Amino acid sequence: MSRFDQAFEEGLRERGYGVRCMWQQPGPKDTMIEGMECIAVHHDDFAPRLFIIQSFREGGWDAFAAVSDENNVHSTLDAAVEIIKRQPIA
Repeated sequence: MSRFDQAFEEGLRERGYGVRCMWQQPGPKDTMIEGMECIAVHHDDFAPRLFIIQSFREGGWDAFAAVSDENNVHSTLDAAVEIIKRQPIA
């Protein structure tokens, strides 16, 4: 577990959220990715949400979550397209 993964989990627990590691995987040796972790986060009556944390060997990270709350292919595609459109090509 990277420093960020640990800080992310501890921060959620301090705020009263339940956290469960679903899986961890080291990054490929020939990449900048140190590792990836999938965690389930739950709180009271809310359904658990999954987050994937990607940490980098030189420091830094990205956290990813589902783009749609609906269990529907079209809603998920629409939400993904909206995210993609917010990041223009440099």
